[in-house]
Order: sequence, then C-alpha cells, then structure tokens
Amino acid sequence: MKKEKMKTTDVIETEKETKKRTKRKEVYRVDKKQRRFYIDFKGEDDAHKRLMELLTVVNEKDYGSPIGVKEVLIHSMGKLNPKDLEKIRDSSLTGLEKVERARIEFNEKNDTDFSMEEFLLRRLNLI
Repeated sequence: MKKEKMKTTDVIETEKETKKRTKRKEVYRVDKKQRRFYIDFKGEDDAHKRLMELLTVVNEKDYGSPIGVKEVLIHSMGKLNPKDLEKIRDSSLTGLEKVERARIEFNEKNDTDFSMEEFLLRRLNLI
C-alpha cells in the first residue's frame, strides 16, 4: 500500500447558512502545489466577452506564439493593488453577509451589542 504525501494547504473556515437556516462550516483549502485551474464563465457573459476581446487584441501580431489566458493572468496579477483585492473580497459576499459585517463594525465602533433585527430597525429609522 502506497502512502500519500500530505499536501501543503491553507485552510480557511467559513460559516454558511443553508436553506434550512442552519449554519454549517464550509472549509476552503488552498493547495499550494496545485498547477491546473478551471475557469467557469457560466452566468458571467460580460466577463467572458471582455476576456475574448482581450485575447483577440493581444494575438493580433505577426510573430511569436499565441497568447492565452495563462499569460494574461500572470501579467495581470502584478497589477493588482490592495483596493482591487478588497473589491474581489467584497464581490464574494452576499447582501446578508454585507449587512452582518456592517452590524459588527457598528457594534464595535459604538460599543453596542445590537442584534441583526435591532440594527436594521435603527438603520432604517423605524424606531
């Protein structure tokens, strides 16, 4: 029997609400040895169109090998600044998670302990 080597990974644990309103832990593992990636543009027609247009433009040349998504990604990674990274993180949040984050920040800033319901009522000026 062959022993498997342990992969070098970072584990990020998050809590997600399921449809039954119970929280379950979702574990995202970043495998630092992973070399192949799959990009699914389902539902992202605008992003897919922009990528195809970009690839068409960069490949309008007379010499050299074709430029693919890999080369565009490698070049683009060096151009990301901290604001871009924050936008990427924010884009992964649902509306409810953004409200929850605002509630926690509000409670820390004002030294309060409002529940989600109390926070929303106060923010909407209903009480």
